[in-house]
Amino acid sequence: MTKSSLLQQPNYGYCKNIYESTTDLKQKMLTKIKPIIFLIFFNILLTAIFATAAPAPGIKRLGYAIQMGAFSSVNNAERFTNKLQSKGIEAFYFRKDNGIYAVRFGDFATKDKARSAAAKLVTSGIIDSYYIAPPNEIVFAKPKHPA
Repeated sequence: MTKSSLLQQPNYGYCKNIYESTTDLKQKMLTKIKPIIFLIFFNILLTAIFATAAPAPGIKRLGYAIQMGAFSSVNNAERFTNKLQSKGIEAFYFRKDNGIYAVRFGDFATKDKARSAAAKLVTSGIIDSYYIAPPNEIVFAKPKHPA
């Protein structure tokens, strides 16, 4: 059928109007649906990114640390830790199984890197002495259960 023969069909004009109105309706729906589809996709994408980026609980790896002090009194450990933190060192203290409070900082990949950082602290007069704590040294032991 040619276009001219279609125009001569009795229902062509009616069908053409229906086709054009459904095409307009499709365009209007797509215009309204596209932002919704985008928002759904964006929400799924963000959820996937943050779900995979969230760190798992617990310590995965612990490197060498610089121990700069060991105290029998928690007050002395806290005071020394605060002094180091005021100088920009991210120091922390904890109670070891033997009851001594150790003051440490760092998470170095190698013993040489830890030693180098400690030597700079000694040279600058921030600390007098140090101990390089290896990664396999038990810092936080499992709680003891009563028998």
